[in-house]
Amino acid sequence: MDELKACPFCGGNDLDVRDEGPSFSGHRYHVACGDCWAKGPLTQEQDKAAEEWNTRPGEDAKLKEVVFAAWREGYIEENTTAHLMGIGTSELYRMLDTEGELDPEGETGDEW
Repeated sequence: MDELKACPFCGGNDLDVRDEGPSFSGHRYHVACGDCWAKGPLTQEQDKAAEEWNTRPGEDAKLKEVVFAAWREGYIEENTTAHLMGIGTSELYRMLDTEGELDPEGETGDEW
């Protein structure tokens, strides 16, 4: 089984593959974070659960766009946003500056 990447939600490493028990189609497995209780997708095999956990949608451009928008609207904190997008917080503010909504020093415009 692959080594598990840190939790994408809290950065925790208290991770293990859990068996959800028998179902009609056999056992179901997922990775669970013991720090924040996040769960990965259910799979039919332990190795597949680890593979799915390690596949980060944050690497996908569309999800980065959604995460960025959620941060811009105040739904998630900047450190979490930067972590999920795989960038530093300074890069996050540069992205906002590029859109003309916020300068890198954090001063807001009239719309705020």
